[in-house]
Amino acid sequence: MLPSQFLMTKNLAKVGGIGYILATFLIVIVNKHSSGEGMQATTNTREQTITIGILDMHNGVANQAMRCFRKIVLGVGARVLSRHPGTRILLEEYRVRDRAEVPHTLDHLDILLSTGGPGSPFAGEGTRWEADYFRCIDQVLDKNQTHETAFKTHFLGICYSFQLMARHFDLATVNQREQTSFGIVPIYPVNGGTTDPLLSPLDHPFYAFDNRDWQVIDLKHHRAAHLGVNILSYDSPDEGAALTGFRITREMAGFQFHPEADKSGILAYFTKPENITHLTGKLGEASYHQMLSWIRNPNCVKRTFDTIVPGFLYRAIHRLMKERGLPTYLLAENGHSCCMN
Repeated sequence: MLPSQFLMTKNLAKVGGIGYILATFLIVIVNKHSSGEGMQATTNTREQTITIGILDMHNGVANQAMRCFRKIVLGVGARVLSRHPGTRILLEEYRVRDRAEVPHTLDHLDILLSTGGPGSPFAGEGTRWEADYFRCIDQVLDKNQTHETAFKTHFLGICYSFQLMARHFDLATVNQREQTSFGIVPIYPVNGGTTDPLLSPLDHPFYAFDNRDWQVIDLKHHRAAHLGVNILSYDSPDEGAALTGFRITREMAGFQFHPEADKSGILAYFTKPENITHLTGKLGEASYHQMLSWIRNPNCVKRTFDTIVPGFLYRAIHRLMKERGLPTYLLAENGHSCCMN
């Protein structure tokens, strides 16, 4: 989960207390309730509409991840719309844990981004929200197996959502770490990750923000093989390391770390005077300064921010537009051309 003290941006304007809207009115962002059916496009515009849903897993706790996800979606959306002015991009937000807001139908949802969040990944056992969330994941898989490619739903799960996905698919053991993993950490792609378009543009290792007390460890190889899961990365090159990335299908993937964390927000948090003493005490003086260098290095955290989530969105939008017979000259399937400038 991203600390709530991360720097706020000013490129969004508050609208009526229900959400945010881009000043150009090309991207609409609304908060959704589970009783709603979303801002569904009419039949004649469905092919030209890309609807992105953010599943907010923060349980009502203040955070900056939602700001970061909105920032990424706005950046990607603005670039797509600059070349494809006839396309409509909608963004819906669902507060899953504290309000039990989960999409009832995926008919209008093309992309789902499921966030990190605080607490135990087992805290939702027996609750309505967890049952509905797992049902939503199953619906994504079922829809993508049976539905025409032009209207599949692409799904990316982060941190807390990654742990829930591991639980739901019974891919590995999910347990509590002996110590909190916090700060800028190296991520080690494995063979599947070095060739996967989400990670292939990055270095080995690459660097990302991490903040978690839980881990996904001891992969159940037979289960992964049965499901066709591709492991993308670990938190260490050593044997027994925890998983930090996997791909379930072409349209569904998850990461343990926070690829949405932006450089400006992390740097503001790490250099805030009242945080420095706490961070140096928690991390140690040497580790603190090492992390600062990784934050400031444009090839570390910024590159991860520019690559993974934007790349996921660009590739998903590219595939959806291509299958719908729409022009895709802006977008590419792989490499840095999918990343934000």
